[in-house]
Amino acid sequence: MIKVYIGTILNFSYLPLLYPNLGFQEKKTLPFLSKAFKYLRGPYVEITDNPRDADFLLIPHNYFLIKDKKDYIGHFISLSESTKKKIIIFAYGDSDKDIPIPNSIIFRTSQYRHKKQANEIMMPAYTEDLASDTEIILRNKKDKPTVGFCGWADLPNFKAKIKFYAKIFMVSFKKYLTLNISEEARKQGLYFRRKAIKALEKSGLVKTDFIIRKSYSGHINTIESDPLKMRQEFIENLKNSDFILVSKGDGNFSYRFYEALSLGRVPVLIDTETVLPLENIIDYDSFILRVNYKDITKLDKIIADFYKKITNEKFIEMQKKAREAFEEYLRIDSFFNYVFSNGLLHNI
Repeated sequence: MIKVYIGTILNFSYLPLLYPNLGFQEKKTLPFLSKAFKYLRGPYVEITDNPRDADFLLIPHNYFLIKDKKDYIGHFISLSESTKKKIIIFAYGDSDKDIPIPNSIIFRTSQYRHKKQANEIMMPAYTEDLASDTEIILRNKKDKPTVGFCGWADLPNFKAKIKFYAKIFMVSFKKYLTLNISEEARKQGLYFRRKAIKALEKSGLVKTDFIIRKSYSGHINTIESDPLKMRQEFIENLKNSDFILVSKGDGNFSYRFYEALSLGRVPVLIDTETVLPLENIIDYDSFILRVNYKDITKLDKIIADFYKKITNEKFIEMQKKAREAFEEYLRIDSFFNYVFSNGLLHNI
């Protein structure tokens, strides 16, 4: 187990990595997030009071909470210089902006392939293991695949539509202004979601099971109806589908991706230069279907052709591998255990 120095805890929530050491903290505005930490039994790190005894320095708060605390961050930078220890930073959230802290190792959820730095480690979203409360039922092949989606893909009013299209226009304008085609991947996840749904709904090649929401259902302030009822509808939609449509959110990652894997479902990942956790360890393409965002209008044909070519045995194997990858590497306790117990950090 590695030793970390965390210094002073500020008046912010601390990292889930430290829950086994310091105690669990509940986030009441995120009704289902606490279940993501059900298996965090650790500890995964040992806390030391002396930075010189530590293997690493660890900023104990999410970077996006304390990024304006210049003196606090400066203290870690000074310690890093004097002790020659690297600083571990968790940048959990939608932003992919560069983090200008020297001698650091950065865990982040959101990044684009062309931008990823050598000192960045992609991590899974904090996701509930849905199989802990329900049975995993493997699906056999049928004549047509069922593609499921339950979530935010509609615009509630005219004001929201204006805001949405303004954002899309600005990204397109920047793409043409800079002649950087990669800017296209930065469009809001809602854009790719709506485009994919449109391509699938009008097709006769696949069956669709779509439950369209007008707002984000993961936060207490934006959820449309009773949280428990809507959560159960979401889970049932996953269970009753062969493939799960997955696109980025505002950041270049998706909670739905990991939730689908937890139930042994095959994600159809709209690949917006997506960097997944532990790509050098996990053979993602053996249990997901990755579709380049540039091919989104052909999504129905891509899914149908893929489904037709695989055998029933292969399809069942994909579902099993999806669950195994989640349980062994991508559930947050498994991820922490793997990363902090296998010397991975010493090689960065």
